[in-house]
Amino acid sequence: MLLEKYEAVLDDETLESVRHFIEHDEYEMAYEGLFIELMKVHFNPQDIDMEGCLRIGELLGLSRESIFDGDFWVHLKSYVESK
Repeated sequence: MLLEKYEAVLDDETLESVRHFIEHDEYEMAYEGLFIELMKVHFNPQDIDMEGCLRIGELLGLSRESIFDGDFWVHLKSYVESK
């Protein structure tokens, strides 16, 4: 799981929040919150199946509407393309 892969570099609040969102079937919030924090710690998109992750984000509707950051999808795509 992606969360487990990066738990050593993410703070406890982020880990708890993402787990909370998953437990309550709020997958859009879990995904967006996780990737916002991963970008803050400068994760390497080449270390994961980023293409698959982006597909999941699209299926969750985050390419059209986001929760925490109105430009989340633009920021994520730009981040991935810059690496």
